[in-house]
Amino acid sequence: MKLSTKIIVSIGIMVVALSFGNSAQANGFGVDGVWEVHITPDGAPGPVAMNIVHFDQDGTLTNIDATYGTGLGTWERMGGGSYTSEFTHLFDANGIPGRVVVQGSGQQGEDRDTATGEFLTTVYVGGILVSQFSGTIESFRK
Repeated sequence: MKLSTKIIVSIGIMVVALSFGNSAQANGFGVDGVWEVHITPDGAPGPVAMNIVHFDQDGTLTNIDATYGTGLGTWERMGGGSYTSEFTHLFDANGIPGRVVVQGSGQQGEDRDTATGEFLTTVYVGGILVSQFSGTIESFRK
């Protein structure tokens, strides 16, 4: 798989993770638990990747990506079922350290078992920004 495709997948995952918020239980919009996230970069005809994200009640998250493995980050509730998140995956770019940072925002559905949102993925290799892209996510509680 090309580096750009791997980055897109990881970014999508990060965005999904960012779409959920912290302390959501207060309004009955708890997102803690496990979610399946479908990632669609801008311009793609449909989802190109799927990640699994675990949102913990303490505001931390774990993102599992088939390409990059485990990413770690945080999420925060913004109110009214809206959320933001950010997480990071580390990777090896032919011996050079790489980092994928995914920032996202989203809205939990009225059914509380779905969510939609947007993400921005930034890829660094050797500390240099090499790629940045955005897209949308659809998430489903597992």
